[in-house]
Amino acid sequence: MRESCPDKETLLLYAEGELTGHEAEEVGSHVADCETCAETVSSLRAVAAVLRRAGLRSTGGPGVTSSRTDSGGLTGASRSARAAPG
Repeated sequence: MRESCPDKETLLLYAEGELTGHEAEEVGSHVADCETCAETVSSLRAVAAVLRRAGLRSTGGPGVTSSRTDSGGLTGASRSARAAPG
């Protein structure tokens, strides 16, 4: 990530479609130009899809705040999946 990259929580919110308006446009524009952030967003979307299929995550979307992120940029389900042995 470059110094001017959005923080991980912002990228997660973008990946989940929770950013709106100007902020979504700014982050989307950055992601289009930054390979590192584009890869991060792609990975976050893939993980979210797996968690949804496993029933560990809501479908998300704008306005969904039930599993907002902690300071590390992970949702509750993501933290559980990361901590699980395996």
